[in-house]
Amino acid sequence: KKNNNNEAIMGGEKRGITVAEFKAWVAEQNLSEKELRNRDKKGNGKTLEEKIATLTQGELDELYEAFCLFDTDNGGTIACDELKNMLNHTSNNENGLNMSLQTRYDSDMALKMIGLVDKNGDQEIDIQEFVLLMLKTRPV
Repeated sequence: KKNNNNEAIMGGEKRGITVAEFKAWVAEQNLSEKELRNRDKKGNGKTLEEKIATLTQGELDELYEAFCLFDTDNGGTIACDELKNMLNHTSNNENGLNMSLQTRYDSDMALKMIGLVDKNGDQEIDIQEFVLLMLKTRPV
């Protein structure tokens, strides 16, 4: 749950997620050695394991803010429709190109994307899954 400022509320108090909570969650996921040791060829050459080990609270807070942009219903997860709508919204370029000339994301495409990071099988992306995805795909 979240309050009106898009901040997570757990047990009555607002918050995002701490580095310690995220690292504990990652430890529970039993990520493969290959997944942890894969080097980021597009970013700074760090492995996922190195990115997790050096993650700061400030970086995590920025990722939480990005997560909140996708979580438009303030439900605490990114559902299929939220991902689809955000992808379709961001695929509009600044020149206003007609969407019919661009890729139009549908629910099946969004569900496939969710499936790539959905560790708990609920067909939604929670904050931990989102952070893991962002660490895998961008330099930190």
